[in-house]
Order: sequence, then structure tokens, then C-alpha cells
Amino acid sequence: MTRAAWLPGDIAATNVGRFLAREKIGTFAELRTRSIDEPEWFWDAVVRFLGLPFATPYESVLDTSHLREYTDLASVQALVAASGLRIVALERRLLWFPLLDPLLFRIGGGLRSRPTARRALRAAKVPIPGYYNLELALER
Repeated sequence: MTRAAWLPGDIAATNVGRFLAREKIGTFAELRTRSIDEPEWFWDAVVRFLGLPFATPYESVLDTSHLREYTDLASVQALVAASGLRIVALERRLLWFPLLDPLLFRIGGGLRSRPTARRALRAAKVPIPGYYNLELALER
């Protein structure tokens, strides 16, 4: 992990700090590792922490039955092999989500006329633990 550009003076006073305390996690590095290793736990914990309401309560955080979602690289490799193909190159990059998109969606009216400001705000991104963009080169 690269070094942070900025850290708060008192992490306990931030939402991340409160989340760490609620989940009994010692450091941000531990949170990051666990969120990648256990995405189902992470997203359920985030939803509960933020108190996000659902009209119908969810039964699962990660739907592994979706055709294009796989919980591990071995599943993708098995699918490729079962198709009679061979992976000759594979690149895996963590997916990143624009951190302020939900906020910008709500207040976006005033920012539509200021595309430079909107782009600058959308540049702040966070990784989506457990989700990757895979690029494969295959051969028969």
C-alpha cells in the first residue's frame, strides 16, 4: 500500500475511526486486509454502521451466482479451462469507486455547470475490497 497523502490528527474522531472501534479492529491496515479477504463481512458491516435503510432487507451481501462475479481467481481459471481455452496473460486490478459520487448525485445540480470542479471531486476514489477488473488473453 502506498503512503497516505493526508491523515487526520485524531483518527478516533473520524467515521473510519468509529468503524474500527465498533468492529474491534486495531489499524486501518488490518481493516484493509480483512475487507479484501472477507468482502461479505465488510459490506454488511458498512451497511450496518451507516444505518442504510432497505425497503426489503437483504439476505446476502455478495451474490456469487451472478454470471460475471467470482469470489476467487481459481473460479475464473476453472471456467476458462472448462471452455477449452488457456490463459496466456492475466492482469488483475482492484476496482476503485469515486468516493464522493453519492454526495455529488444529491447536490449535483450546482456542479453540472462546473465540470472542472466535478471532475476534481470525482478524482477521490476508494478501492472496492474483493472486486477486481480482470483482463485476460486467451488461446485455444
